[in-house]
This record gives sequence, C-alpha cells and structure tokens, in this order.
Amino acid sequence: MVRTGLSSMIAAGWLILSGCGSAADRTELSLAHFLGPGHTLDKSVFTPFAKGLAEASGGKLTVRQFPGGALNSSAPAQYSMLLGGVADIALVVPSYTPDLFPKTDLIGYPGVCKSATECTEALLRARPVLEDEYDARVLATGPPRPRCSSPATRRCGGSRICAV
Repeated sequence: MVRTGLSSMIAAGWLILSGCGSAADRTELSLAHFLGPGHTLDKSVFTPFAKGLAEASGGKLTVRQFPGGALNSSAPAQYSMLLGGVADIALVVPSYTPDLFPKTDLIGYPGVCKSATECTEALLRARPVLEDEYDARVLATGPPRPRCSSPATRRCGGSRICAV
C-alpha cells in the first residue's frame, strides 16, 4: 500500500469526493470501516465513491476497501486508526467517542433536530465551527446516530435502538 500522507475521515457515515492533490503515479488509498461488505453504505456510498475516484483521476487514484473491521473491528477506534496511519480514509462516527468530538456530539441529543436531514444540514452549516475538533480532513458528514430519550427502546443484536 502506498502512503500519501492524506489524512481524511468520514464523519457519521457519508462520503464525498474530496481534493486529494495530484498524483503523478498510481496511488492506492485504503478505506477502512467496521460495516459488513453487504451493508447499505458499502453498496451505496463506499463502492460508488471508489469507482468515481478512479474514474475522475483517470485511474491514478484507486481505493481499496477494508470492510467489516478488517483493519480494526472496534468502531470507536476508527479515528485513532486513521490518525495512526493504518488507513487513509475511515468511517468515523463521532457519537461513539463523544469525548473527542464534544461539539459535534451535541447534534445527536433528542430534540435538537426534527429529522436526519435537518441534522445533516445543521452539521454542514456548522462545519467551520466543528473543524477544529478534528485532526483530519472531514470528507463528508451524514445523519447522526440519535440518542434514545424515552423508554420506548428495543434491543436488536445487542444494540440499543430508538423506536421509530
């Protein structure tokens, strides 16, 4: 794997094409995430991003995915893995490590937004204020993981899920 010094991150689940600089030679970027290869984000975001980046760069930039926690199975550890150079791009969910991202984490509290779309738009508007929390480039942001505020919750695969 060729290292480019690119420190990038995916915040809360959505990926967008970002300026990666020019590459005279072919460069393979690693994209790590803890989701399974059949996950919706893998199929609808990560794979199209990889294909789009290769097409946009004329094949000079490619993305090798490491799904399912292949590089580190701990979802909260994705950010430290990224900063440590294990991966070039990683899916980071700020609410998994609220101590690292206290301002970003506020958006996940009940009543802050009426919908995931509203929260995403708020995060995008607040991006200049939030960027100082990150020691990596945020490529994209998506809906935050909501916190359950009522006893109307259920267990699903060991996770606490808010009732919808």
